[in-house]
Amino acid sequence: IKALQKIAAKYGLDIQLYADDSQLYISFQPDRVVQFTDIRDKTNKCFAEIKAWMVTNFMKLNKTKTELLVLGKSHVLKKYALSVSLQFGSTKILPTECKGDSWKSLGVKFDETLNM
Repeated sequence: IKALQKIAAKYGLDIQLYADDSQLYISFQPDRVVQFTDIRDKTNKCFAEIKAWMVTNFMKLNKTKTELLVLGKSHVLKKYALSVSLQFGSTKILPTECKGDSWKSLGVKFDETLNM
């Protein structure tokens, strides 16, 4: 598990580890296009390295359970209308739509603007 924390830290991401789950976190300023591109590239490389580590350690990363959640103030999300996605091997991961009861994290319901 320390290995996963080192991999995430190497790419500037924070990681939260649970019994059979993990979550990566990163924040960015949407008006900084270069920073946004750099974060996307770092996240994709981090995914690739985590996947390689898991294969080496006889584990499996479930692509179908991998989600991308983009949170922000409603006016910022509307203003920038970011086209956010991540590449995970051959799978493109698009943001989870956070409407109604459609997104939970550890049993807590979220929406994209954190209005509960």
